[in-house]
Amino acid sequence: SAAARLAVEAPAIHRNGKFFETRFIVEASADISETVIAVDETLWRDMTLNTMTPAPAKESFADGAFRFSFGPLKAGDTLVFKTDLQINPSLAGKNSGLVALYDGRRRLASLDLVIQARP
Repeated sequence: SAAARLAVEAPAIHRNGKFFETRFIVEASADISETVIAVDETLWRDMTLNTMTPAPAKESFADGAFRFSFGPLKAGDTLVFKTDLQINPSLAGKNSGLVALYDGRRRLASLDLVIQARP
């Protein structure tokens, strides 16, 4: 969008029980007063979230998505939010969902993602 760029780096195919890393990258083109990354619950269903770096200032769940708030981001700044997840043995097939970037409650950008899990 004109205000920011959102990118997600993660492997698309995983094995049950394995750990994987995801990076959510926000590059601000304009000032963002409340940087929020939202992940649809359906994307992380049957997964265990082990770590988040940096830790968000606030965590919540609203409108079917996990929401992680990081405070303000100045134009020209970059936020890299790293998560470590594990595929639970019960997940077979694929999960899909939206990852979105907000300034407070106003959506700036979004991406549809698919995560495949194989035995």
